[in-house]
Amino acid sequence: MLHALSPFGACLMYILLIGYLYVVVMYAAGTGDPAKAAVWIVLLGILPTWLLVWIKRRGQLARRRKLQEAQQDATARAVEAGAAAVGDNVAGEGVAGTDAGTGGR
Repeated sequence: MLHALSPFGACLMYILLIGYLYVVVMYAAGTGDPAKAAVWIVLLGILPTWLLVWIKRRGQLARRRKLQEAQQDATARAVEAGAAAVGDNVAGEGVAGTDAGTGGR
């Protein structure tokens, strides 16, 4: 079974889409009337292809948004942890008895 994120799976989807569009164009060409052919190409070719692209793109945008939120959360947690560590370190220096007025001279 192909994984959804594998490169071969994406290539397979495009190959199937190209084959499907080829069949639609050949079917439309066989109707004999250019107006009917245009209608068949729009109804059987363009609309389903647009729908497929729209659904796939929505999934990509949702995954990207979740990834960005996870990265922002991780960054915020790292900043909070770093600030807490710096705060503990600063509090410890004051207790150690360094002379704050002399600047460490």
